[in-house]
Amino acid sequence: MNSLSLRIVRGGTKKSKNSFGFSLIQIPIFEVTGSHVELYESFNNSNSPDEQLIILKKSLEESKNKTDSVIFEFLVVVFLQAEAKHPIKCFITRHITKNTSLQQPFSDVLACHIAQYISNKPKSYIEYVDVVMKVATCIENFPAGSDAIRAVEVSLTEYLVTCLECCIMTLRNQQTLSPTEKNEIFDLAHLAIRLLLYIVQKANTNNLEKIIAMFIAIRLYIKKLMFDNDVPMDTKSVAGILFLHMHVTEKGPDSWINLFVSQDDDLYTLLRNETAQLALYSAIPTVVATDRLQSQSVAGKSVVIVLTQKIVAIGERNPSESTLTLGVTRTILQISKTLERVSDVNICLELVTALLEFVWPHLDHHMDSVRHLTAQALANVVRYCTKLQNQGNSKPLDWVYTALSSLDKSRKSYYVSVTSLVNSLGARNVIARFPEIICDLVAALHVQPVQASATTALETLLQNHAPQASTQSIYEQWILPILSHVANSTPDSTILNILENILAKALSIDENLISYILPHIKQSCDSPHKDIKCVLMLASVAQRSNLYILRTEEDGDEDKEWRGLIRYNVLEAAAVDAVEETRVLALALAVQARRPSSPLTAQELRLVLLHLRYDAAPNPHTRQLILALLGKFIKRLEDSFMVLKRQKDSPNASHKIKYYLEFIEAFRHQCFSSLIQGANYSRRCMALQLLSWCENAHFEGYERTWTEEYVEKLLLHLEDSYENNKALALDILDKCPIQLLQLKTYSISLEVDDILTQASYMKPTECVSAAYKLDLLVRRLPQRILQGNSCSTPEPVIYVLVERMLHDLRGQLQCAVQSIVSAARSAPLHGLLHCLRRALHSLNARAISEDEQWRSLISQVIDTCMEVTAAVASVVNNSSPEGHLPMDASGVSVTDTGNSGGVMLEDGRPVTAQMVLLCAWRSVKEVSLLLGTISSRLTVEGEGGSGGTLSAEQLQALGEHFTSLLAHTKHRGAFEQAYVGFTRLLARLWRCRSARLHGLPASWLRGLLQSLAAGGDGGTLCATRRSAGLPFMIQAIVTTEIEVQSNPKCFHQCMRTLLRLACPPSLPHKYQDGYTIKSRNATATNNHVDSDEIIEIIPGDVSIETRTHSLNILRALFRNSALEESVASYVGTGFIVALSGFDGDTWAERNSSTLALSALVSRVFGVARPRTSKKAASRTDTMTGRIFFLRYPRLYDFMLEKLKEASTSEDSQLRPSLYPILLLLARLYPSSLEGTVSTLKLVAFIPHVLSCARSSVLKIRQLAAKAMVPLISPEQYIPHLEMTLTIITDVNIKRNYCHGILLQLVRLFASKPERLCEVQISCLSQLLRNTHWILEQAVTENPCYLLADEYVKMINLVLWRFPTLLQKEIISNIETSLEQLLFTKQVPIIDSGRDICLANALYLYIIILHKQNINKIPDTIYKGLSHKSYEVILSTLNYLLILHKNIENDSCKLQEHLYLLADDSVLKKLRENHMYIETLCEVYKNSKYLECIQKTLKVLTLERDTQKRIIEIKSNITNISDECTIKKLIEFVQDEHYNLIHIYLECLSTFVSRKIKESDLIRDTILSVIRVIYACSSSDNTEDTRSVVVDFLEKNLRELSNLNLDGMSDEDKFEYKATLLATTVTLLEDDEESLRQRTSNTVLQLVNKEVVTTTVIPSKAAELLRDYIEEFTEHNMAIFLVLALLDFKSEVCLTDEITDECRVFDQNERYNIFLEESILTSECGDKILQLCGKQSTSVIKYILAILDNNIYKRTFENLCNNHIVTLRKIIDGDLTYKNSTTNPKIELLLKKLST
Repeated sequence: MNSLSLRIVRGGTKKSKNSFGFSLIQIPIFEVTGSHVELYESFNNSNSPDEQLIILKKSLEESKNKTDSVIFEFLVVVFLQAEAKHPIKCFITRHITKNTSLQQPFSDVLACHIAQYISNKPKSYIEYVDVVMKVATCIENFPAGSDAIRAVEVSLTEYLVTCLECCIMTLRNQQTLSPTEKNEIFDLAHLAIRLLLYIVQKANTNNLEKIIAMFIAIRLYIKKLMFDNDVPMDTKSVAGILFLHMHVTEKGPDSWINLFVSQDDDLYTLLRNETAQLALYSAIPTVVATDRLQSQSVAGKSVVIVLTQKIVAIGERNPSESTLTLGVTRTILQISKTLERVSDVNICLELVTALLEFVWPHLDHHMDSVRHLTAQALANVVRYCTKLQNQGNSKPLDWVYTALSSLDKSRKSYYVSVTSLVNSLGARNVIARFPEIICDLVAALHVQPVQASATTALETLLQNHAPQASTQSIYEQWILPILSHVANSTPDSTILNILENILAKALSIDENLISYILPHIKQSCDSPHKDIKCVLMLASVAQRSNLYILRTEEDGDEDKEWRGLIRYNVLEAAAVDAVEETRVLALALAVQARRPSSPLTAQELRLVLLHLRYDAAPNPHTRQLILALLGKFIKRLEDSFMVLKRQKDSPNASHKIKYYLEFIEAFRHQCFSSLIQGANYSRRCMALQLLSWCENAHFEGYERTWTEEYVEKLLLHLEDSYENNKALALDILDKCPIQLLQLKTYSISLEVDDILTQASYMKPTECVSAAYKLDLLVRRLPQRILQGNSCSTPEPVIYVLVERMLHDLRGQLQCAVQSIVSAARSAPLHGLLHCLRRALHSLNARAISEDEQWRSLISQVIDTCMEVTAAVASVVNNSSPEGHLPMDASGVSVTDTGNSGGVMLEDGRPVTAQMVLLCAWRSVKEVSLLLGTISSRLTVEGEGGSGGTLSAEQLQALGEHFTSLLAHTKHRGAFEQAYVGFTRLLARLWRCRSARLHGLPASWLRGLLQSLAAGGDGGTLCATRRSAGLPFMIQAIVTTEIEVQSNPKCFHQCMRTLLRLACPPSLPHKYQDGYTIKSRNATATNNHVDSDEIIEIIPGDVSIETRTHSLNILRALFRNSALEESVASYVGTGFIVALSGFDGDTWAERNSSTLALSALVSRVFGVARPRTSKKAASRTDTMTGRIFFLRYPRLYDFMLEKLKEASTSEDSQLRPSLYPILLLLARLYPSSLEGTVSTLKLVAFIPHVLSCARSSVLKIRQLAAKAMVPLISPEQYIPHLEMTLTIITDVNIKRNYCHGILLQLVRLFASKPERLCEVQISCLSQLLRNTHWILEQAVTENPCYLLADEYVKMINLVLWRFPTLLQKEIISNIETSLEQLLFTKQVPIIDSGRDICLANALYLYIIILHKQNINKIPDTIYKGLSHKSYEVILSTLNYLLILHKNIENDSCKLQEHLYLLADDSVLKKLRENHMYIETLCEVYKNSKYLECIQKTLKVLTLERDTQKRIIEIKSNITNISDECTIKKLIEFVQDEHYNLIHIYLECLSTFVSRKIKESDLIRDTILSVIRVIYACSSSDNTEDTRSVVVDFLEKNLRELSNLNLDGMSDEDKFEYKATLLATTVTLLEDDEESLRQRTSNTVLQLVNKEVVTTTVIPSKAAELLRDYIEEFTEHNMAIFLVLALLDFKSEVCLTDEITDECRVFDQNERYNIFLEESILTSECGDKILQLCGKQSTSVIKYILAILDNNIYKRTFENLCNNHIVTLRKIIDGDLTYKNSTTNPKIELLLKKLST
């Protein structure tokens, strides 16, 4: 069990959500009189925003026809106190706006309040924030608010100017402002500027002069903000608009032209700054009308052209500034919108040219927002060009076409451009200009990065083209290319779905296409080269449309074609096709219809049976798809049967009803046939689910056939190891005729005594099976429980059963009290408790609520449960329950091993600690779930009625029992289930009407928190095991509260307390200001907190154990999905607490902090998803730094301070908190909007992460390298590379620092952005030249191989990703240094890391030789194979395997690069020299290491004719014959290390395959070869070994089957054929799907059957193989018997004959979860019966004669092993069926042959 998981699902609970995600509005109470006092009090005392809104609406309704000043006062106060977007604020806005008569009085009151607010003179920016935010909401689409602003516009302007002054002064004077505080100031300034802009735009004429007088101050403050690099660009943009508006207002409507021609000091000063220039220029299209932009000119050019050029120039000068690029793009988009309004065509053409120059390179920009805005600008340009073309000017559009043709089709920009062109020009024009556009777009679907864009382009093109084109044109230009693509490529399911949707959309647009599609389907079916995927896809499209009425059987030809479209042989072939999508699509065609009640044809029903026959045990994914279809099918079957019954007078309907009923019987029989012992889980699950659906379907007038065999199979499945199958079997048995159940001839006993005995077994699955049997008795056979006794209580059957089980449980409890060890053996308790819970779960709680006998019985059950808990407490409460064996009073002594207490089982084996633990923790589990069931289902006195089964005292006692259990239990399984039971009790208590019961959870929580704050309850709480049950206890209380209360007070109290308790004393106070303990419901005028809600915490006086408990609890709360919304506001503080805990003094605190941080990371970034390779976090579990720090702003300061401490510290002290901070940074990446609305930039972390490269801790350096990559945006990439390379050019650099920088460089070079300018990267060449000293120092007297190793990796990436960076001279120098490093004979004293460095150096050396001088590679290989370093030899062997394309990818970049460079000419040159093989043989001979031997042997095996050389080295034998070669290789396969078996087997198979092709195989050896091949095919071999066997069969099965065996004895001939077929059958049942399918393809070639498809499913291949054996194989009956009894060396049903530690657990399907021996045996048994039909003797006698035949005897012994002995014993009567064997197939075979 995973000890790190805290996700326990409570049954029957749902995630709760508040109706509003907003807090309560608390308003100050002012002097009011009369009835309005109650209004304010009721509003403040509301529990939720819902209630407050109701009160507000009611007050408005009551004063609807009155002019009540107090009501307006109340509305204004609520409006101002509510946060932006609050539902109540929105309601007031709508109500006032809708009622015009209310606007003026409301506006007057609002103006008075605003005037009152701004009359105060704040002293700090914080005091301005609230007022400015309140005022800002007045202008958000609210006329009354706008009127109020205009009423106080002069005084408000003065107030806002002083606000700006305060912001500027604070920024200038306070040098210690944190980034978060700066961000708050910038937000305030942004709002103030927005309000000033509004006032300037809407100012009254009378006040304009007073407002203009303040422009000087405003301009001054705007300049200050413009020149501050930290101010977000959005703020500067708004400031630019304000500045331009003031300029125009003060100096005239045309004064904006001064921006281009004036020498005004204010303007000149601003225009010297790039961001200010952009802000002012981008304001012009907003402020100035388009006609003015066109009419005005500067230096002979239209202003709009000049403006565009200046905007583009700003972007070109600052390509690395993302904020400026985004601002430029926004302005370009705005300018592009003016094209339609510019009347001068020449100006427009010039403007189009300027816009397109910007658009093309930015369509593929790395920022999403830039790409989207550029695409919109392009659409505007194309739209205008289209307009010009319609007017006769096609030149601009030709520019667009030419540019589009030159775009790279592997990038999104091409498809975005196509979409824009289609929308503007129409599809006909685009297709005429680009005839291959449709094929290009379809082919692009295979390119994942552009798939979505290509899909959009395809859909747009189709929607524009189809309505205008002819049907034939659509068919030729769309349908045929798509079908051709599907037929000639291998599209996955995603691409197939896209293309099918495209075809369906085309058909919906042009209905006449159906006349082309239908003939195409028929023609494809008749074609010898048909592609089933295309046929089925088209048929599916036709079926989905409403155009083609699919033909029914009335039209004739029913047996040949499905609905007049596809021949049934095609659908039958699709049903057994190897591709699962094809099978599912074929089934969907047969069972789905537009009308759910449309009748099914007989052939369709037979097709369903065909699917069930061959695809009854699919993989989980396919199983879900098939079950979904068959569920719909059964519903359709039921509905269509009802329709047919209503038409029963029709002869045709009667015929249909007849074959419907025949199908239902066949369907049920097919499903029941799958329910045999030995069938795998997939087959059993499907069969039971389908039977359950079928039995619950209603077919009027139809009586289902039931047999004893059916009931026997269902009863056996009540003991299935999967509980889901038990439940399905019980559901089906519920529909079984009662007469059959009353029989006592079944192997499964339904007697109460036997069932209760089974419930007392040790194995949990036995207990569950007993519970399901008792459930069956209660439902169907109640008399077996009552046994003739009468009972007057309600629910008498359950009462008697519970009373009986309680009596037995009390007896087991007495045994447990005396000795828990003895109880584990004979009285395990948990089984009866489980059965009790199942019985009470089906109880009618209302029926027994007034009955005293039931009350007494339930009271006894509760008392007994608590006694059970006490009896096993010594185990589950032990600090190490897994190995605990408590000693009882009898003085049992522990054995030498400590594993037994001297108590033995009936078989003489001892009771182990594992058995005792199982008995104890499962008893606690069942007690918890039983008590949870009782508390949640039974009635309570005083709740909902006069009576009740439970009393309040009992509920309180249950709660105290659970809290004690969770507090003291140490075993995880026990307290997990206690949590489930506790949540059921709490869910009941929270909903109780009684104040006493309702308050219990809160009092328990308060007690727990007080205990924690006081020091952990005197040490009784578990300090290990993640605080054991304590997190579960608190989690249960707060999650159940949230489900029933919209304002969960306990939750918030709990979170604040825990965060304060978890806070380490070293955490600065400024990060603790969020830990207030004040109640959330305290009003603005009454700030006291109820005494019950205060937890006294003395800062710095919290123990380490308390902090550890608090962190563990917080971890559980942050992980809980039910608290997802509620914990959101505490996540930022949780991060700070968890990160601080990493610096704790104790391991416990650091460990708990680690787990808490893990929970927080999962909460914020999502659950980690597995990736195919070890790369950096994918975008699915990362986040932009902007979003992250906007959500948790205090975390920015905290992380930055921690990094600063580490980077500025001179000591080498280990700082554990660095580790998680770097991990967090590795998940953040720069946003395209970074710096626009926030100053919390990731770039601030870069220098500090760079400094972490100095750390003496290797892991910190590695993490810093990982964190650096996502922090570097593409525009910073080259400058950062220059800076880091410059650092390592210093020869005197410290080695740790150099290594850290190299680690970062390796990751940076590996993450090269897609597009970089060659001019940008050329400057790096010289820097790389100057770093060569790092490699040179590796051959000095004091080398550092760690540096050289990372340098080698870096140079590899440079050669790979930046091939032009390294000039020939540099490469030659590196080559010389590598050669000296690799092949120097002097080994320095300091050689740490040398071998790994040399191994990677060899890779790089070969890479350089591939580029410089490939002819030197063979000599290098010889040197590498002869090298003294083992790692160098391995690298050489790896390279040889790369050349052979036979190496596993281990994510080594050097190997990946070599794989791309691999050249066959190297191998060719090596093979020309005989020394190549000799050198390999020498390595093989002298190596002492297994991996080296393995790889050398692999290389030798891949070379031709090396088998004899291998044997010569291995066995010291010369002049080896072919016969000796085979024998020796067989010995090696049988005797060598298992890692080498598959290689020796490949040697053998290669040698034998060659001899078979040359017809030179020695007959005496072939049988030995086949025996070895068979031995290697079983599931206990590795996949590599089995793959070699499959490969051997693929090459030789046909030749081996037809091999001339003259000269061999009859006995050998039979064994040869039987063993070969047994090998094939074994591989058809292999657990690996790919091996099964390859074998299936091989069988299809062997039998040479003409089938529609080229590949079939393995089950179909197995049938073809059996037919082949029957038809062509001699001794076929004996072979079928061999296959029926074949030993697959896989245990199907296990007994207790295994280790003591595992006996108490079920272990089914350990080796091969696909294997179904019983199905194979059943099929072979059918074949034997068919062949024996002509025999006069009984089948059993004939079988015995075969077994006694000397020709067959040895083969049966070799292939069937003990199965033959068991078979004979059963036939002779020495063994019974029930306990005869662990493999049920022998019993199955005998029963089949005996019928």
